[in-house]
Amino acid sequence: MSSLKVLEIKRRSDVLNYEGADAVFIKTKPTKKLIALLLDIYPDLKQILISRKMVKYMKKYIPVLKNMGIRVIIKELKRGRKPYPDELKKRVIKYALKHGIEKASKKFKIARRTIFYWKSNSSFRNP
Repeated sequence: MSSLKVLEIKRRSDVLNYEGADAVFIKTKPTKKLIALLLDIYPDLKQILISRKMVKYMKKYIPVLKNMGIRVIIKELKRGRKPYPDELKKRVIKYALKHGIEKASKKFKIARRTIFYWKSNSSFRNP
């Protein structure tokens, strides 16, 4: 899959923004027009990647696309917010213990409430 050029479609106008895509990742609800536009603009399309949520909208299109020789792959997406790294938490707590939570909040651009939470729940103590 590393040799494939993948186009990510978030809205219909994204279809026209890229030349020579071999695979398409659809993030929007597919319609007949979108599928027809994809097949018209990218005749050499080999794969269509969709998230698990899009499967229910693609039910009627998947068999047709498979008959045309286009593989439909369900891609698992990571959901939610990325957590802060533990090293950053330690640095912020250490700085907050020396200079105060207000200054640490402004310096690291992290909410005061978050720093209070980290401080109360961490096993890291003042050295």
